[in-house]
Amino acid sequence: MTAVVPQSGPSADLSAERNLRLNTMALVASTASTGLLGLAFWAVTARLFPPAEVGLASALITSAVLLSTMSTLGLDVLFERFLPVAGQRAPVLMRRGFILVAGMGVLTGVALVLVGPRDPLFGSGWAMAGFPLMVLVLAVFALLDKVSAGLGVARWAAVKNLVHAVAKLAAVAALAIWDHAVTIVLSWTLTAAVAAVFTYAVLARRSRNHPRWRQDPDLPPSRQMWAYFGSSFGIASLWSIGPLVVPLIVVTQVGREANAYFAVTWAMISALYLMLHLVVSPYIAEVAAHPDQVGTLSWRMVRTLTVVALVASAGLLVAGPVLLGLAGPAYRAEGQGLLWLAALFLPLSGVAAVYEGFARVQRRLALYLWVQLLMAVVIIAGSWFATRSAGIIGVGWAYLGAEALSAMILIGPAVLWLRRVRAGHDETPRPPRRAGRIALRVSSVVLAAALPAVLLGVIDRPTASAAVLMFDDFNGPAGARPDPAHWGYDLGGGGWGNDEAQVYTNSPANAALDGDGHLVITARRDGNGFTSARLTTDGKMSFVHGRAEARLRMPRGAGLHPAFWLLGTDIGKVDWPASGELDVVETISGAQFIHNGAVGPDTEGQPYKLEADLPIDPSFVDSFHTYWVQRDPGVVTMGVDDRTTGVFRAADLPAGDRWVFDKPFYLLLNVAVGGTWPGPANESTPSPAAMTVDWVRVTSD
Repeated sequence: MTAVVPQSGPSADLSAERNLRLNTMALVASTASTGLLGLAFWAVTARLFPPAEVGLASALITSAVLLSTMSTLGLDVLFERFLPVAGQRAPVLMRRGFILVAGMGVLTGVALVLVGPRDPLFGSGWAMAGFPLMVLVLAVFALLDKVSAGLGVARWAAVKNLVHAVAKLAAVAALAIWDHAVTIVLSWTLTAAVAAVFTYAVLARRSRNHPRWRQDPDLPPSRQMWAYFGSSFGIASLWSIGPLVVPLIVVTQVGREANAYFAVTWAMISALYLMLHLVVSPYIAEVAAHPDQVGTLSWRMVRTLTVVALVASAGLLVAGPVLLGLAGPAYRAEGQGLLWLAALFLPLSGVAAVYEGFARVQRRLALYLWVQLLMAVVIIAGSWFATRSAGIIGVGWAYLGAEALSAMILIGPAVLWLRRVRAGHDETPRPPRRAGRIALRVSSVVLAAALPAVLLGVIDRPTASAAVLMFDDFNGPAGARPDPAHWGYDLGGGGWGNDEAQVYTNSPANAALDGDGHLVITARRDGNGFTSARLTTDGKMSFVHGRAEARLRMPRGAGLHPAFWLLGTDIGKVDWPASGELDVVETISGAQFIHNGAVGPDTEGQPYKLEADLPIDPSFVDSFHTYWVQRDPGVVTMGVDDRTTGVFRAADLPAGDRWVFDKPFYLLLNVAVGGTWPGPANESTPSPAAMTVDWVRVTSD
């Protein structure tokens, strides 16, 4: 039985229901404001920083935020539930809890650096050294939210979060002259550190001076506390896994640029997600302090959550696309589908939030623990498979499936609780049966020990299962040749089988680094003709099944024909078309469309071609986009950014055509001029005409 602790002092006149309403409204208003400011933060970074830097920073920040949640070890919900009745022990419990969480933040950060996908995330020793400190700061920052709720002043956490949102936005805008991912990360982290130090100071003072925490503690037996702690840690770990792993899946499966689109969109969605679950915190704290009012408080919480969920869903549908447009048209185009799916699964998430509140009040968390485990599996597995074909929208489908499954399981017990408290039944927390308590302890300890290792294994798996065969981001001084370990040249003229006008050279005037992390392949007038470059990985790198992708900005103009494509490594033995050819992206002249193609031989050695064209606005090629090909047994899929533009299957070939695409192929990048397809160059053809390559990556399944 949890006793009612008499109140006196400055907040004694606040009834439980009024305090719940005040704290809830403050949290909702703050979360909505910080959500908008968070979107503004990513919109500003999208405008001021290159997409690849935004994508890398978002992956680092998301990883740190979710590791920080895991580092709280479930102490956050323990404080939320039991600080209201901790009495004189509150200051000591707070101090020990923050020390423990800070230490765990460092340990989990170090673990990710050592075991996680180091190459995609950490570009320097400084980044690796600083990441554990970032997790420490964000772990303390997160714990303060629940401590504020436990001390009856959740509205103070709302102020802290709002101040941080404004400060990090101002910082990133002021420091944008250094357009690197570290600028974004430091703007987020250093402002959080300042806000955390100040908030801890005022909360520590309240725990020492307020009359409620000068009384004797009324805590439950330690056995029940440990059971609650174990379940809470398991729930926190499971809740963290999906959001932590998903951005890493997006980075490794779809690319950094796609993760930039995902991060900006998900910032809006996650703010609303957080809002739903934060509404529960003041409810738990008030019921702990006023168990005699559990019925009234429960119904108020349900009504509030229902309104918040429906308004959040409507906001995503109506205002979401407009807000995404602030970051740029590409962000709106790529993220809108994810917003629509989130509008469906956010109300479903409200069911889980309601049940979580009831379960914590009763201190019966086993069902919620196993539901979170099931959701983590569905989210990770669903995102892994769905992003391969649907891009970042696949994450939305995974979350929709997980939340629907959770709602179906939990809505019955939630309704039963409401009926019982309405009927006036005693809902005082009761200890579970001893067998159930032992099972809960064992499962909690196993989860607490196993989940960090499993988590890091899952983080690493995308890189391990999709082993990086080649990655070149073309860092080097301006004018330098591309890395000879990766690239060679095809040289000469003669039309190249298409009556082309250019002569390919290995001169830096035609292919060189620009000093800003790009390779520039340039076609130039040379008398009555053109010179250009055709780079290949022939003899240096080839692959059979896996993914090849390049982030490109391509030229347009009369007679221009830039391309990213693949040829079979046996072309010297069997000739073309028996070697096979895969055209990942080609544009011609005015760039009215993106062309994909697969060329192979029929049984008589004559060429056949499978092709797909995507109409585009010509200005599309003026900005960077990621063009990719995914090669699986009997299937070749091509696309741009998160969109699939062509799928070619062996099963679809007519009789007499041979499938030759399940063997080693190498990469080619070139800018051709003239020929039978694009037509001749003329006086309007730009010179120089440059294809700019940000990076090239090849992974093997």
